[in-house]
Amino acid sequence: VNHEPARQMVDGWLKRRLIRDFFELLAEDGAADLRRLNYWLKWAPQVSDMWFVLGADAWANRSPAFVELRKRMNGRDRVLTNSPPQNNAFVMRIGPLLVIEFGVTGNACYVFNVADFKTSLDDYHLSLHQLKQRVSAKRLSHTLYWESRFEHEMGQLLQMGSTSGDS
Repeated sequence: VNHEPARQMVDGWLKRRLIRDFFELLAEDGAADLRRLNYWLKWAPQVSDMWFVLGADAWANRSPAFVELRKRMNGRDRVLTNSPPQNNAFVMRIGPLLVIEFGVTGNACYVFNVADFKTSLDDYHLSLHQLKQRVSAKRLSHTLYWESRFEHEMGQLLQMGSTSGDS
């Protein structure tokens, strides 16, 4: 699209659709995680790139919804290895940060400065261990009133990343 406002509008639609796809279709047991969905939809305008690291169950599912989902994710899809088959990961680039959410509950959200993330997202196969790098990650837990904590932490990390380049 050669018209920038139109391109941005379509880009926004596509990002919001993919965010919905992850939290509605790829969340544990197919139960939509509305709190996480609504939280990350607010961030959609700041998301500059995204990757979907799908577990074995998501790759094997031949239902029309999953076939269409994989088509929409084409080129941004990866294979999650060394993880329970029902788990999936969603990686978002927000400014200088990479944010990684998982579909199976009990997994924290991991936030990295892009420069500190030691795994190439160009690799097609990514292990759970590669995504959960503990050394340079900010680990955020989805407990109680987590949204305000995430908001505070993301604000601090974005400010640090834009001023120093470090995490």
